[in-house]
Amino acid sequence: MQPPPPPPPARRRPLELPVLRIVCWQLALVLVVLAIGRPWPVATGLLLAAAILLTWTAVRVRGRWLSDELMSTARLLARRRTRELPETGGAAALLSGLAPSAGVRTVELAGIPTGVISRFEELLAVLRPVDIAPVALARFALSGAPLADISDTSTDTGTTLPAVRAQLVLHRGPRPAEETRAWLAVRMLREPNFAEDGELLVALGNTVRKLHRKLRGAGLAAAALTEAELLATLVGLSHTGPGRGSLREERRYWRAGPVAQVGLRLSGLGTRPLPARLDVLHRLLAAVPGVACTISITLPEHTGVLRVAATADAVVDAAADRLLRLPVPGVRLDRMDNQHALAVAASLPIGGNP
Repeated sequence: MQPPPPPPPARRRPLELPVLRIVCWQLALVLVVLAIGRPWPVATGLLLAAAILLTWTAVRVRGRWLSDELMSTARLLARRRTRELPETGGAAALLSGLAPSAGVRTVELAGIPTGVISRFEELLAVLRPVDIAPVALARFALSGAPLADISDTSTDTGTTLPAVRAQLVLHRGPRPAEETRAWLAVRMLREPNFAEDGELLVALGNTVRKLHRKLRGAGLAAAALTEAELLATLVGLSHTGPGRGSLREERRYWRAGPVAQVGLRLSGLGTRPLPARLDVLHRLLAAVPGVACTISITLPEHTGVLRVAATADAVVDAAADRLLRLPVPGVRLDRMDNQHALAVAASLPIGGNP
């Protein structure tokens, strides 16, 4: 048996310098100049302020700016980091924990009972492929076809319609033989003229109906998840459920019972040619056998989150490191330490932004 190939070398990434940081450095230089010739108490204060400003904005820790690291750590410490899901209604509690004020209920969309998630920012329904390979639905979504024409926010009469977004979720289990699964969330964003659920439900129903016609025209078919199916999907994708209802967020992991999970922010996918986008996602999924891997892409922005899960910290860390070192031109992955609960939420078909 041939030994496994060594991981590819780490890529060098250009250092991003936001304008605000450069301004802070210039301000620190001004403080140093002002300290020249001043009485020592004034000079000491100015130099100390310059040193603090430079340390805050110029020092990097674990590949991140110190200011970003400290701010994300403060936000982690300020929010609720542990939660016990009840035996009954655990899926609904999981949803409200990851997306506060969110809830799911059954409504009739396009004549079919459908589970609909209502949250502060939007209303959404989730579709799954029927009698087709999940890759076909993924290719359809990444091509921009679901939002073509549908995403036009105005009508011939000048009436403004709510904005439409989509979210593609791909999941592969830890066993090599497991097939990749796919879901497509159809999202109606709340706006001043469409703030109530009743108004958005009408728009969501019309959008789902149009999307079904587009799918049939492409030789594809999809079905909307019922409320029970939607809740079961959230439990499965988050690796919660019986024996895994004790949730805990840490700096480096989000834990559901014995399962450790790590989120990676995915950017740059939209810069790739259309045929290459699906290849990139399949390459990412295939790069980490032995762990569960979930990828969520927000459309049309093509921003996303990738999440890996395993029952051993060392295994999930090794998978994350391998993904971070994977050479994919134009695509960037960043580990979301201090933000793994946000990564879990962004990788589930529940809307929101990564």
